[in-house]
Amino acid sequence: MKELKPCPFCNMKPIYGVKYAGTTSNDATKVTAMIQCKNCGVEMKIDFIALEYKPVPFERYTDAFENLINKWNKRKMTG
Repeated sequence: MKELKPCPFCNMKPIYGVKYAGTTSNDATKVTAMIQCKNCGVEMKIDFIALEYKPVPFERYTDAFENLINKWNKRKMTG
C-alpha cells in the first residue's frame, strides 16, 4: 500500500480504514473506505462494492483504495 502523506491542513498523520456500509438491491456488500485526520477532522471517503466484508487487514482493499490515497496525497499543504 502507498504511504499516506500528512494532513494537508495540520500536517498530522491521518488514519485509514474500512467499514460496512450496507447492501445493494442485489445483496452485494457496500463498503466505505476512508482516510481521516483525527486532529482537525478533515476526511475523504469512497463507497465501493466488495465480494465480502473483512475490516482487517486493510491491505485486502489496496486496489480499491488506490484512487482515494492518490487524491489524498495530491492535496496541497496550507500555510
